[in-house]
Amino acid sequence: MSKPAVFISYARQDLGLAKKFERALIERGFSVWRDQESIYAGENWPKAIGEAIASRSYVLLLWSRNAGKSHFVEFEWSTAIALKKQILPILVDETDLDPSLRTFHGIPLNDFDGTLAKILKSLEKKRSQKETRSGQKVLEKLKQIETARPEEAVKEVQNIIKQEVENVRGDVYQAGGDINIGVEPKNPFLKWYYGVALLAAILTIVKISTDWINTNQENGADPNQIVEEQVLAGEILDEQNNPLPDVTVQLPEFDLFTTTNEHGKFEFNVLAPHQARVALRAQKEGFITKNLDPSLGSTYLNFKLEQIR
Repeated sequence: MSKPAVFISYARQDLGLAKKFERALIERGFSVWRDQESIYAGENWPKAIGEAIASRSYVLLLWSRNAGKSHFVEFEWSTAIALKKQILPILVDETDLDPSLRTFHGIPLNDFDGTLAKILKSLEKKRSQKETRSGQKVLEKLKQIETARPEEAVKEVQNIIKQEVENVRGDVYQAGGDINIGVEPKNPFLKWYYGVALLAAILTIVKISTDWINTNQENGADPNQIVEEQVLAGEILDEQNNPLPDVTVQLPEFDLFTTTNEHGKFEFNVLAPHQARVALRAQKEGFITKNLDPSLGSTYLNFKLEQIR
């Protein structure tokens, strides 16, 4: 029997742990999908992530303080809920699961080998993986998300979940347990219960960003020191004002890079203090490398590259 495919959801700060789980699962014959940073720098990342989650059976969620603050992680687990995927939360630290995720039993990361054994036990249980009409509809809606801003993409998923509340079919799973509802509950109370659970998910998703900001404000934190996800985007032209594709754009201090598309455009989402200045490098063969220090939050960073003569 073939082993289920796994999607790993994690915050960038937990990349080392994500890679460790990825290697361990691949060595044991599992198909694993882990996002690459370049995907989130592209224009169609919601579609790419939605399709990746839809084609996997499980979402291995590395839950930590950083994951709780990440709009990207929020988008991934919200999408998994919308697609009724089986979520396995791994509790990396003492951070409480978001209320929308408390239906799922988390596995504490006390030691790697012990946690891996529990994950394998959960993954190796035989589960029905029927594709539902509801899942197909959700995927079609995910493909229509055009924004590259993570907070806006999360709002789009909220709307999708809200539309699906009345079509609840269960599919509730607890890691390491035996709860697995894969059919529509005949009991009207159960239908109401799961509907309320999904509605709670919608309401609590909205609180992710506002609660954290309010906490910082109550503690008298300097707004310039509050770390948040910010966009840095722009367009690169040649000396004749033509869009310049395939330019490698880097943010060295964050170890991030992307390439401009056919319209010469690029975009990053960066976790850093509000409107912090960052080093940016743009280079393309045959052109003089450009170094800039823009402020995060800029979405119209347009500049030219000069040809080497």
